[in-house]
Amino acid sequence: MAATVGLLDVVTDKSHQFAKEEQIREADVLRKAIQQLVKIDPHVIGILSSGYCNDPLIAEYERYGFMGVVTKPYTISELGEKLNQVLINRQN
Repeated sequence: MAATVGLLDVVTDKSHQFAKEEQIREADVLRKAIQQLVKIDPHVIGILSSGYCNDPLIAEYERYGFMGVVTKPYTISELGEKLNQVLINRQN
């Protein structure tokens, strides 16, 4: 069975400082997005991408339905390694 892979990214404008409330809203959008994707395809593989290393969403990504996380900045090679890791773990 082919796997659907999604990379959900926390995108922000680095020229502005976001209030904690804005970060919470972004995290809520990502949580809802992965939940909706799982409803559409229970086998979806969601990988979270963010520059907020101290975000609780990053620390507890599995709790929210994500299969992996990559923190910014990352290279294409690092992203590829994460994709491979997630796909291998899913097969086991």
